[in-house]
Amino acid sequence: MLGIEYTLPGPIATKMEIYIGFQEGGYLGSFLAAVFATVAPSLIHMLTLMVLLYKFGAYPQVKRMTLMLNRQLRCFLE
Repeated sequence: MLGIEYTLPGPIATKMEIYIGFQEGGYLGSFLAAVFATVAPSLIHMLTLMVLLYKFGAYPQVKRMTLMLNRQLRCFLE
């Protein structure tokens, strides 16, 4: 099965998760596996970062760091 995954476009891990989800739970399983495998790690990291910034946001070092990141993101997105 891994050989077939190399022929398809896109990340191999996502395709394997969708295939395993399909094998275990049909179309609903493949959908849930794709959503949770793709969205859940980023969501967990962003929530953790948000909690840390909320907790330590008053420190001057953190304020400088977020100001520098804000400037870099503006340049990147423009």
